[in-house]
Parts: sequence; C-alpha cells; structure tokens
Amino acid sequence: MCKNCELKPVYQFTNKRKLCKNCFVNYFNKKFLYTIRKFDLIPRGETVAVKESLDFRSVVLKELLEMFARKSLVKVIKFSKGKKFDYLAVPNSTDLNSFFFISSLFENKINLNSLQPKSKNIIMPLYLFLDKEIFLYAKIKGLKFKDSDKMKLSRDLFNSYLVLDKKKSILEEFLFELERNHPEINQSIIKSYLEII
Repeated sequence: MCKNCELKPVYQFTNKRKLCKNCFVNYFNKKFLYTIRKFDLIPRGETVAVKESLDFRSVVLKELLEMFARKSLVKVIKFSKGKKFDYLAVPNSTDLNSFFFISSLFENKINLNSLQPKSKNIIMPLYLFLDKEIFLYAKIKGLKFKDSDKMKLSRDLFNSYLVLDKKKSILEEFLFELERNHPEINQSIIKSYLEII
C-alpha cells in the first residue's frame, strides 16, 4: 500500500517505499521543481524553448515546463529557427545521460561539460528522473506520446547524439542489462559524474 494514504500503489522505489497515483504525481512535480532550484536552471523572467516531439520524455518535459510557467515569471515557447529564447530545454533523463557518459568513456571521447544539467543555454529539467518514472508520469497524466518500450532509449533522441553501429548496439544492450540487474546503477553514475564536475 501507498506509504502516505494507504491506497493501491503504482510505483515502488528500490527501498520498497510505495506511492499511489496522486502521491507519485506530487512526488514527481516536487522533484521537478527541486531540480530547477538545485541547478538554477531557469531564472525568473527568462524564455525557455522546447522542441515539439512525441517521445514520452519530450511530452512530459513540455507538460512540466508549462506547469512551471503558470507558477512563475517564465515564458515557454515552441522551438523554431529564428525565434529568440534564453534557454533550450532538452529531455535528457538520468538513464539517457548515464548511457552517453558510459559510451563516451568507451569511445575515449570524454567531455565532462557536455552532460551537465545546465551548459551555456542548454538545460535538462528531467536530469534527475529515471525513464520508468517519466513513462509512468505520462501514463498517469494521460499524455499522448508514441508508445515504445519504456526502458529503451527514444531512437530519435538517441540518433540525434550518436550514429548507431554494431559496437554501440552491443554497448547499449550491455547497459540495459546492467540496469535491469542493478536498478540504481544509472543514478549512481550520474551522482558520481556530478561529484567529478
């Protein structure tokens, strides 16, 4: 049962704590606001652009940014060439950033600045979220998105960073298997990365 209200749980943390639908949405929204504050992602009065996409991360990012805009002096606009904005929000999750970090180590192309939650005018408001959390949030909120395997990387997003080849496919499968056997591995990788930078 949900720890807070004794209702049927929809999510369980690795420490066995469980949350029902409402408690999970509250947890998710608070964590989103915490991420913005912790990394000082969006100062008041700024304009944030977000690319339109139907993958689950992008849909959730847009929903959360619009919620944040209603509560603060921030403007959210659709990204397009020629439009002026202060920050571009990208839907990188903990899982996605962990994958890019590990793959860059394997390829010996380490750029420690490229995966920071805020780098110049690029921000990552979903930085501290796992894909399974983002996917569940989208389902609970009834958001429309392309329904793909929640544990797989969005191919469109993945291909925008890396060109897939056989070697990278093997690495991808290795990391997915590692995450299945060690559920906190991606969080640990990102935590270590933040300590390094």
